[in-house]
Amino acid sequence: MHLNVAKKYLLQMMQIKPAFYFCFFILFFLMSFFLGYATLNRFYPPDLPQLSDTYYYFHVVQNGFKERLSDDFGASTRFLIPGLANLLYFSIPDLGSWNKAALSILLVNSGFVAGIACLTFFSAVKFTSSATTGLIAAFVLMLNYQTTNIFLAGYVESGFCFFILAFVILSYYGKYYWLPFVCILGTLTKEVFLPFVLSYSFCFILMLYIQTRKVSWQVCASHFLCGFLSVLCYFYLKFLAVGDIVSPFEHAAQIHKGTPPLFSNFFGTFLRFSYVFIWLLPLALPKIREIPAGFIFPVVGALIPLLVLGTIAGLSGVGYARITFSVLGPLLCVAAAISLNRIFASKG
Repeated sequence: MHLNVAKKYLLQMMQIKPAFYFCFFILFFLMSFFLGYATLNRFYPPDLPQLSDTYYYFHVVQNGFKERLSDDFGASTRFLIPGLANLLYFSIPDLGSWNKAALSILLVNSGFVAGIACLTFFSAVKFTSSATTGLIAAFVLMLNYQTTNIFLAGYVESGFCFFILAFVILSYYGKYYWLPFVCILGTLTKEVFLPFVLSYSFCFILMLYIQTRKVSWQVCASHFLCGFLSVLCYFYLKFLAVGDIVSPFEHAAQIHKGTPPLFSNFFGTFLRFSYVFIWLLPLALPKIREIPAGFIFPVVGALIPLLVLGTIAGLSGVGYARITFSVLGPLLCVAAAISLNRIFASKG
């Protein structure tokens, strides 16, 4: 009896006081920082061929935007996370054997991972009214292969995932005036945010029409503005990178690598995809229906075009996992947390 009262009180406090989320953010930030410690003193990400994108990000951290490097994939113009890390790079002192550039980008990525964990916790509490499920969902997210080996290894995927989840939550709860701001930051983080916004907006508007049989012009106007601003950001970033206007179709042609690994090496693709999902999907899929359809349908609809584009670009299995987890991962963590909480609560 007292435990139930305590849980209800905790939920009420979380709904009223942002201090709860601030404390959780600090907890998740510290967890993220130490999960990513290996980049400070064990290996240097740009030295590894498997982490080749980080070469461009670390170059921005150390040199700013004055000497941008040219690359086919546009990694050198994913400005937001390396730009924030660049500000830290010139602010923090030398810390012995810790690499300053790696420390700077790890601090930024840890902040975004903590933000993803808080938004995952928030979503789980909203869907289930259970703080326990929320905490399990956040910890499932922190334990995933993607968090340590991608989000905290010098990439920009943490920001990409954070702004996707923020965009989805704001859309679902009708906070449309925040969406353009999130769109600009998301596209500055990674240009792939552009096709996500376009496909998500189409699926979201379609879903609302199916549910209500009405067209909401406020929703249409807000999402059209988001798409327009994302397109402008994309062209601006490409102009900075190559000094010319590059259309998304030209960019896709540049990065096309012939036969996609999905078809040429299916087993290798599946094996690397399983790094992220081999234990997450069996826990998540049985309870995925407990996430509102209005929340998850547009996300799944937006993921499909990204996977098609990834196939054209010649992604490997880990590449497919990166995109899938960045878009759908937090929701799968919520569904997995529902499964785990039911298992813990059952008499068996």
